[in-house]
Amino acid sequence: MNVLDPVLPTKRDMVCRLRTANPGLSVVWLPTLLLIPMSWAAIVLQKLLRPGKPAINVAKVFAKQRYETARIAELASRVGKQLR
Repeated sequence: MNVLDPVLPTKRDMVCRLRTANPGLSVVWLPTLLLIPMSWAAIVLQKLLRPGKPAINVAKVFAKQRYETARIAELASRVGKQLR
């Protein structure tokens, strides 16, 4: 079972954390409109250069994932009350 923090960090927060841990890190923001065609091209290249091996869809890797955190917050609240 995976438990998520009820308050999820934003992408900007995550980049800040990464830059703090890795001062030399460069970040390039790509709009989805640009990322999807680039991802398709990368898939075609992967299939040509590595036939028979699975291709990685970069757009899916960086896609926004939706999590329902209300139940996690509720569970955390109940556990916190029981520990008091």
